[in-house]
Amino acid sequence: MKTALYLLSLAIACLSARNAPDRLLKEAKVSLPEAVEKALPEIKDGSPVSARLREEKSRIVYVVNVARGESGVRMSIDAKTKEIVAQAPLKKNYATLLGASKISMAKAVELATVKVAGKATRVEFELKKGKPVVEVMVVLDGKLFEVKLDAVSGSVLKVEQEDDDDDDGDDDGDEDDDD
Repeated sequence: MKTALYLLSLAIACLSARNAPDRLLKEAKVSLPEAVEKALPEIKDGSPVSARLREEKSRIVYVVNVARGESGVRMSIDAKTKEIVAQAPLKKNYATLLGASKISMAKAVELATVKVAGKATRVEFELKKGKPVVEVMVVLDGKLFEVKLDAVSGSVLKVEQEDDDDDDGDDDGDEDDDD
């Protein structure tokens, strides 16, 4: 019985640590803004709409969704080497979101990390009740914070400490759900 409980506890610990932002940040050699900078020249006239640090196929990557007109591209960038390791088209139309948002992803990260002086692991532009917002997840001293910004003015709407990034699924480029 003790062995079964030990194995169960070990399995739960391994699963919960798989995408732990703090652990991934410690292993990453590239920051989120650097990964986004790497993606942009690959997509002419594109604008990043989301970026997140995650583990995929035993590799730590930044997944960056870049919108261009009525389409976009999802890119995976190795968080240690800055190498683009995957690209796939996005089917979602981000035109309304891009037209409504006035601040850049780089500015959103800057504003969020001024409010919570840590490192960004995820940024996502989205429409909430028709208004553009940016959610930035920031790790500080092993704790995860969500900083929500107005995507027009850049003003901070809310800061709250999170239990987990709760984004363990695959990113499908659809900003209205949490995968």
